[in-house]
Amino acid sequence: MNIETRSNGFRPPQPPIEQPKWRIGGELILMLVINIMTAVFATLIVLGPGFLKEAGKAPVSGLRALALTSIHVALSFAALVILLHRSRLSLAHLGLARPPQGYSRAILAGIGYAVISLLITSAVSALQKILFGWESQLEQIELGNLMSTIGFVLVGWLKGGFWEEVLWRGYFITRLQHLFGLGRFGTAISIAIPTILFGLFHSYQGIAGVISTMVMALVMTAAYFLSRRNLFPLIVAHGAHDMAGIIVIALGILG
Repeated sequence: MNIETRSNGFRPPQPPIEQPKWRIGGELILMLVINIMTAVFATLIVLGPGFLKEAGKAPVSGLRALALTSIHVALSFAALVILLHRSRLSLAHLGLARPPQGYSRAILAGIGYAVISLLITSAVSALQKILFGWESQLEQIELGNLMSTIGFVLVGWLKGGFWEEVLWRGYFITRLQHLFGLGRFGTAISIAIPTILFGLFHSYQGIAGVISTMVMALVMTAAYFLSRRNLFPLIVAHGAHDMAGIIVIALGILG
């Protein structure tokens, strides 16, 4: 069966079979639960139950964070592929495909999006600090040596760059549009839900971190549509954004 995987801006590729709304909604909830449970499972395996009892505030080295992230992403990604297959969809429907403009231009676009994202989120963070005294809480990131820093950089690319873009932009926006339709309301709610969830999933960073990551989500969503729903530039942008943040923190600690 030839499946149409191309999209046009705000309009996602349509599934090859018509699906009832309850099934799409159930699939979305299931994927959200799986993403949470695999994160908890990976945390228990790598860090132990004591870390959860401390509400995730204990410092974590980059290599342990990388091990945790690898387990979480591998399990969640496998579940996503299975759910897509059951709906006769593929990763290409989400935008995980060769960029139509070529890899070189897509990388340049991703770097441009990263710069824009860094500028906007830095401005938002500065305003929060000036107006309310809020700052992102990153005590759990332990960057005391080079290997730990490298570990967190890899986490930024694997979880931030790859998984978060595939999940929150590619999967959730696409499937929510299948659920709510392509009108203004459907598109707005398909953007709002993953943006809010993305921010809440960073609640360990405090209110300032939640707001900053929600703003970043909006930037990445705009980039998703500007890239005609191709995820490659977003993976580059998000990975570069997180890497820059880790390097800045590391230079402050190690410098």
